[in-house]
Amino acid sequence: MSSEEGVTVPGAGRAVVKQILVSTVMLGVMMAVFFASAGRRDLPRAWLFFGAAFVYFVASTLALYRYNTELLVVRLTVRRAGSRGSSCL
Repeated sequence: MSSEEGVTVPGAGRAVVKQILVSTVMLGVMMAVFFASAGRRDLPRAWLFFGAAFVYFVASTLALYRYNTELLVVRLTVRRAGSRGSSCL
């Protein structure tokens, strides 16, 4: 179900910002754990990896916004526990 040209999905702009913020926070936590365990920050390949991961997160969010906005909005919707469609592993 991709969004059609000219059709706007309510909350899509906020969803993009929220997804980029969530991705950035997750990446920041990964960086903090990585560099804390390494004991130093002067690792060029690590910075290259985290920079590439950030670019990927932003590009994938923007591609999802362009081609399937509804999915982006649904992914960021918080459901209550036990609601229909949720499953426990």
